[in-house]
Amino acid sequence: MSRTSIVHRQLCRECINVQTGARLIPRDCRYWHYPAPCSCCGEIRHIVTGVTLTGRWKLFRSRLME
Repeated sequence: MSRTSIVHRQLCRECINVQTGARLIPRDCRYWHYPAPCSCCGEIRHIVTGVTLTGRWKLFRSRLME
């Protein structure tokens, strides 16, 4: 999942973890200032706008494991 797909899909961290199996933790992500509805689960949560270097590594590694 690329950075642009994360931003455009407006997903929460939990939904990204379920879809990719990356096991991101809160400090691996950057969030919007205000909670918004997640496009996957529909709940009001903090939406991920980007990932840190550690988060990118986890996403990359999860893709290699598939």
